[in-house]
Order: sequence, then C-alpha cells, then structure tokens
Amino acid sequence: MAKEKIRLGICPGLIDIAPGFAGDNDLASFVTSTLASAIEYVFVCPDVGEERCGQNALQREDFMINTFVLKRWLKTLGQGKTAGNLVDFHSRHKYLIMARWVESYRQMGKLVARSGEMEAEILYQDYLQLLLNTLRLNTTIPKHVNVLQHIFGYFKKHLSAAEKQEVMSAFDRFRTLQAPLIVPITLLNHLAHKYQQPYLLQQVYLNPSLLASRQGGHV
Repeated sequence: MAKEKIRLGICPGLIDIAPGFAGDNDLASFVTSTLASAIEYVFVCPDVGEERCGQNALQREDFMINTFVLKRWLKTLGQGKTAGNLVDFHSRHKYLIMARWVESYRQMGKLVARSGEMEAEILYQDYLQLLLNTLRLNTTIPKHVNVLQHIFGYFKKHLSAAEKQEVMSAFDRFRTLQAPLIVPITLLNHLAHKYQQPYLLQQVYLNPSLLASRQGGHV
C-alpha cells in the first residue's frame, strides 16, 4: 500500500519565491521536487486584504521553516519509528515549536512521555498530527521574544554586564523591527557555545543555517 502523503497548505507565490528567499537553488529543487514526493501541496490563497498573497515576511519565513522541519521529520521516519528517535526530534525542535504555541510543546511533550505505552505507528501518527497543527499557526514577534528570553535564561547569570547589555539591545532591535531575528539568534548561539550549553546547541531554532538569508525580512 502506498504511503499517504502529508497535505500541506501553501500559497502558490511561496514556491515562486523559494529560490530568492533561500538564496539557494538546491532548496528550491528540494521544495518542488524532493519534498513533493512525500508532501501533497494544497494551493490556497487566504484573504489578506490589500496585501498580495505571499508578501507577508512572517508567513514566508514560517513556510520555509516548515519545509525544513518536515524534511527533518521525514529523515527521522527513515531512521525508524522508535521512542528514542521521537524524543530526539521533539527535544531538538522545542523552541521552534514554542515559537508557534507554548501549549503545543506541552501537549506534544505529554505524548512523547507516553511513548513506552503506545504502539509506534499510533504514537507517530498522533505526534505528526500535533506537529502539523502547530506548524499551521503563525509566529509573531512577541512569541519569538518569549522564546528568546527563555533561551537567555539558561546562561544570563554567567554573562558579563556588557554581554547582558548586548543581548538586551539585540532583543529590543528585533522587537522594534530594527533588526531581523537572525541577529539575536546568532548572538545567543554564540553565547551557547561560549558557555557550553549542550541542550541549546542541539536546538534547530538556534541553527543559523535554518534561518539563512534574512535580507528583506524581519524574521
């Protein structure tokens, strides 16, 4: 029996902008070819008033991040539907999930905690449904700021006064649209390496390659 594809709602314009947005034709090929082998794109164009579909920078960013998350999900499936693999996936995507909805992370965490009690197929199906529901939610600047502050809490007691000021300045610049999200993320990633925070270093949210090419967008 053929595997059922994941249905992903997408504005047609988002595929059109993929190469320029990512700055990498390989990613465009991945979106339109490789990923399409496992995902069924459902083209939609919601009512956005005067804004042209696909122009909103946050929505474009969310789409590209969703693409990377689903790519990682498919890689996890290829490694085997084990409880350990699911725990690893969930742990690495903690802050990315929280940036959509904190409650989603709690719900998914409760499901993962029951992994030893459930059949693998049902466990993975239920987790995927929660993941897709979460990825449908939009990120916002306040949501990102909340996540950034959570991450900052891991090592703020170890920072010098100058470093704390630098972090607060980066947060404020992002909050007021004076800098893209990659600015505070890159700084936190640097500090996570400097102060040896292994849990943070495995977070895809802090991986600059996931958030590449920020020109023209604030997230």
